[in-house]
Amino acid sequence: MSARMNTPASASLVTARYALLLLSCATALFYFQWRLGVMNPSFLAYAWIVFAAEIVGFVRSLMFSALGRARAAPRNAGRASGAYR
Repeated sequence: MSARMNTPASASLVTARYALLLLSCATALFYFQWRLGVMNPSFLAYAWIVFAAEIVGFVRSLMFSALGRARAAPRNAGRASGAYR
């Protein structure tokens, strides 16, 4: 494990991350609005299932970006002295 992993990110990197996150959210909102207008009426159930899957994927990407800012746990986390011996 490198020591660099535990150092905080620079301000410019954090700004770039937030800019990309904002761009992703704006693009997704535009896409989801457009997607509602082009649903196939012949296969509406399938169209709603695909739309729901796209929403879930977007929410998961937001969660991943939020968790990406969390620090990594130490390698020996959860190993109390003698607890697992």
